Amino acid sequence: MSALKKIFIFFCAAISVTLTGILPTMLDIKQIHGNSMSPAFKKGDWIIIDTFYNEKSFFSRYKKIFCGDVLVFKSPRTDEMLIKRVAATEGDALVWIDSDTLQIGNETVKISPNKKYLFNDFTKVPKHAIFFLGDNQPESADSRDFGFVSTDRIEGKVLFGRCYENSFGKRKKTDKNQ
Repeated sequence: MSALKKIFIFFCAAISVTLTGILPTMLDIKQIHGNSMSPAFKKGDWIIIDTFYNEKSFFSRYKKIFCGDVLVFKSPRTDEMLIKRVAATEGDALVWIDSDTLQIGNETVKISPNKKYLFNDFTKVPKHAIFFLGDNQPESADSRDFGFVSTDRIEGKVLFGRCYENSFGKRKKTDKNQ
């Protein structure tokens, strides 16, 4: 067997062993149990999440979270797994314009008016925290109910699932297998 062929076989074996060890720790599959993210994700849908966004992961320091990302995290109240869209990240200003309009940074977002909110006129997202909103706001328990979520409660970022679109208009994502 030639030296080049031995190197190639060794290289392929090394990659296989590495992927076998890394892939199961970087991806997770979850099922949606409610309609708070409808129509993007509905009850019964399956999603694949990138767990490198979890702060326990060595790679989390290299992963940025942006407004519009859909994340899976532990509820601050019950430790139940929730899926919501990032509406604001650390340092972003949140200003209530009126009872159903919230200004997040430079963007104005219509909010379901039938909620009792945890903050009044103005606040900033604290360091290492995120403000989440569900896409289906009348059915969503989100940061309007339980406040800011610490980044150490993040389990991962949704990679695949049904086709979804950012309701805040900053970025669109689609799945080729719609």
